[in-house]
Amino acid sequence: MPASPQESSPPAEVAEPTPRIGRPGRRPRRVNPAVPADTGFECEVSIANIPLSTARNLKLQVGRSTRPITSTRMRVKVDKKTLVSITEGDWRGSVTLTRDACAAGAVPLQAKPRPAVVRIVGAPPEAVARCLSGCKKKDVGANQTPDKGLRAIPIADGTSQRVKFAFQAAGYHDLKQEWTLHPGVQTLRVKMRPRGN
Repeated sequence: MPASPQESSPPAEVAEPTPRIGRPGRRPRRVNPAVPADTGFECEVSIANIPLSTARNLKLQVGRSTRPITSTRMRVKVDKKTLVSITEGDWRGSVTLTRDACAAGAVPLQAKPRPAVVRIVGAPPEAVARCLSGCKKKDVGANQTPDKGLRAIPIADGTSQRVKFAFQAAGYHDLKQEWTLHPGVQTLRVKMRPRGN
């Protein structure tokens, strides 16, 4: 017996296809949240062993940039581990700044004077110079040849060093000479008297 129209099941609903976004077969691109850029860090550099009046004549090189020294405690900003050094004068010194070192407090930079480099003019050929005082211990009393240059003389207090030299040359009277030396290169004149005068 045929089914009555009231007993037949209702028609099934047909789902509409979901529209695809983008190219078929590819997942949507995942976007990462923005990562804040590293803005570097600040650091205080404490320049030691040099008076401010002298330091003001020098410059501080921070990475590739250079700035005048205006204080013995200077604040600098760097992006990464950076070498900081004293330039432009007769002093030297350097230190590497790191984030950890700067977070711990002021980073010390020890300034050291360059040694005195002495050039002697006016000495006769074949003259011999001997340091009597003010030189390195190993150089006191050692013979040096003035026309080849004297050995570097450290400046103990960083500003000046008193030295005494004796000069001898065949046919000339011996000469003792004292000078006050400073860091860096300096030219000093000697005048030896020929014998018989």
